Amino acid sequence: MLSPQDQLTELVRTLETQQHVFATDPLLITEKLQGEDGKPIQKLHRRASRIDSNGALARILGKIDGRIKGIMVVMSVVWCLSGFLGLFTLLQTNVVNFFYVLVCLLGFHTIMLLGWLVMSLINQASRLRIGLPILSVPVI
Repeated sequence: MLSPQDQLTELVRTLETQQHVFATDPLLITEKLQGEDGKPIQKLHRRASRIDSNGALARILGKIDGRIKGIMVVMSVVWCLSGFLGLFTLLQTNVVNFFYVLVCLLGFHTIMLLGWLVMSLINQASRLRIGLPILSVPVI
């Protein structure tokens, strides 16, 4: 996962390729940063934070990140409760067959693994199709 600064840099790059109008002119900031010292990635981070001078993009990224984390917590709680209720239901039967428990666990984990694999391949294919590497901003 990208750091918040890397996310901001990537968002600025993506918006810049889509001809987004920023509060500050990216060309002026790029020209000012050419004379400064530092590694290229540090310059890219500085450039992104200066382009987002009012912090609106960083706030939106933070809000999205918070919502995703909240959804993950809710999903984890629901997952835990559904597993507990499933186990409770299974244990209420007269005969508990260990094979059923094993098949349920292995089957669920297999489905999760296949889902993760499919989503990874879809994500990779979509990024390659539209030409978006993980982090590529014009070098200053």
